[in-house]
Amino acid sequence: MKKHLLNYLFLLITVVGFAQSKLITGSVLIDEGADITSTSAGIRIENLRSDAHTYTNYSGLYSIQANVGDTILFEADFLVPRKIVVNQNIFSKGFLQAHLDIETIELGTAVIGNKYGENNQRDNK
Repeated sequence: MKKHLLNYLFLLITVVGFAQSKLITGSVLIDEGADITSTSAGIRIENLRSDAHTYTNYSGLYSIQANVGDTILFEADFLVPRKIVVNQNIFSKGFLQAHLDIETIELGTAVIGNKYGENNQRDNK
């Protein structure tokens, strides 16, 4: 009897836990400066609590399961990663639009010219 009660309790907790999860849909916009935005396919979206992940389609749209309090990570090469916590407002709407910035990559010292070719020519004389 006790074993059946524990099984029933476990099943009830599992059902209640899944009932709180909701499919959140949304879009990802890339801010390119000067009020210009674009979309991109292949941006990775991950729910850090459940380890669920997906990618944006060619229109920048996605869907992922989430609960209130879950942290959603948006990341892609050459974009600044962003984390957003799902609050009650986002959860109720079922929609989350994320804006990502392009990552600034600073180059080190660059040599302009053909120094290798100049050295090579001197060596051949």
